[in-house]
Amino acid sequence: MSGADLTLNTGRGAACRYASVLLGLSNTAGAVPGVLGVWAAGAIVDATGSWSLAIFYPAVAFQLLGCLVFSRFGSAERQPWG
Repeated sequence: MSGADLTLNTGRGAACRYASVLLGLSNTAGAVPGVLGVWAAGAIVDATGSWSLAIFYPAVAFQLLGCLVFSRFGSAERQPWG
C-alpha cells in the first residue's frame, strides 16, 4: 500500500502538471536516506559502540526537524502552480 499512497499523494492529487517531477523527487528523497543511513549508523556504532546513539537519537532528531519544518512552511491552501 505504500506505493499507492506515494502515487496518489504526490502526483495526481497535489499537482497534475508536475506529477512526474514530484514523484521523481520524492523517490530520490526516500532512497538517499536508505543508502546513507546504513553507512552513518555503522560509522556511529563503530565510533561509539552504542546502538542507541546510532539508531534512536538520529531518528528522534529527524522527526523533530520534520515537525519543525512542516510547522513553519506547511500549508493546506491550494497553490497557484497546482
